[in-house]
Amino acid sequence: MSNKLYVIVEGDGELSAVPLLLRRLLYEKFERYDFSAISPINARGRGNLTRDGGLERLLEYTRRQPDCDGVLVLFDAEKDDVDCPPRIAYVFAERAAALGLPFPVSIVCAVCEYESWFLYSDTIADEYFAAVYPDNPDEECSAKGWINRHLRTQATYRETIDQTDMSQLLELDELHHKSRSFRRLVDALTELLTAIDGGMKAVTPIADE
Repeated sequence: MSNKLYVIVEGDGELSAVPLLLRRLLYEKFERYDFSAISPINARGRGNLTRDGGLERLLEYTRRQPDCDGVLVLFDAEKDDVDCPPRIAYVFAERAAALGLPFPVSIVCAVCEYESWFLYSDTIADEYFAAVYPDNPDEECSAKGWINRHLRTQATYRETIDQTDMSQLLELDELHHKSRSFRRLVDALTELLTAIDGGMKAVTPIADE
């Protein structure tokens, strides 16, 4: 049996980075080799997800794909929602559930940015940074800016290249231990796999979890 996931991401940088990270999780953490592909969908900005009808338009696109077995939506918390990232995830989940899609959907909010996860990694720091991030990465709402200021390998952070390369270097077990929002990603993938395996149409998270 071969399954296919679709993943909705914010922008160009995540188009290759997020599928790579999900494949790593599927293979290394879940030992699942039954997914033929992970197809990314570019929202082209967080605003195109949060605005009225934005998330719905992208999810309706996945409904029209006959090979879609489940959808994961990954977006950044940023400053607006960093104090309570589950709140916007619940809102997104309610919007997704209202569509009555024929497959499961899981919502994940990275805190504060996808790049914040890179700041946890000693391996990435050794390879790319001129310094080790000194504070709590989950409270860094300009991770891209910090990375840009501390790169030692090139002049600027190249989102469409470096995001994928750094995702390959992430130590998954260490990050799972340190980052609450990364644990949510792992939990969301668990929920998605469970629903696919059980033929369910669950949308997560739900507000009473």
